[in-house]
Amino acid sequence: MRRPDDARLIALGRRKGPETATVATGVARLYADGLAPNWAAL
Repeated sequence: MRRPDDARLIALGRRKGPETATVATGVARLYADGLAPNWAAL
């Protein structure tokens, strides 16, 4: 189980731009920070 101090927050709310690219960029930033997203769920 992850500790609360390991939490990451990536802002995904954007007024302009494609939503798909914004979410993909956010998930990529989490991955670059060393987290392992559930790629199959995306």
